[in-house]
Amino acid sequence: MSRILIEVCADSVESATAFVEASVIMVPLNSCLRIRAVKGGADRLELCGNLALGGGTTPSVGLYKAVREAVPNVPLMVMIRPRVGDFVYTKFELQVMLEDISVFNALKADGVVFGALTKDAAIDIKATIQ
Repeated sequence: MSRILIEVCADSVESATAFVEASVIMVPLNSCLRIRAVKGGADRLELCGNLALGGGTTPSVGLYKAVREAVPNVPLMVMIRPRVGDFVYTKFELQVMLEDISVFNALKADGVVFGALTKDAAIDIKATIQ
């Protein structure tokens, strides 16, 4: 049976650090052991901007850097979502999303979280592959 990952959404340094225990066990990056730093057993944080507005948007680079500095040993996934609302994106919105992914990749984010749908509410495979 595979292990279920638990992810906690955060949209500020305060909300990110609220989930982190005071004493973080440092584990070498090449170790098979996982850092158990998040209270309640969460494995990673999903960083969002504007979480209270329709489920969140892409966070600013400044927020990413502040949270990364505050919780350096917790895996940090970054939401990529240019706006609230549905997940049907225009080609221009997809270009913005690709640029955001490139920026957060360069900043060494542990990963990104996004979703793209077609007008028929199916997974937009073409957009996802990009």
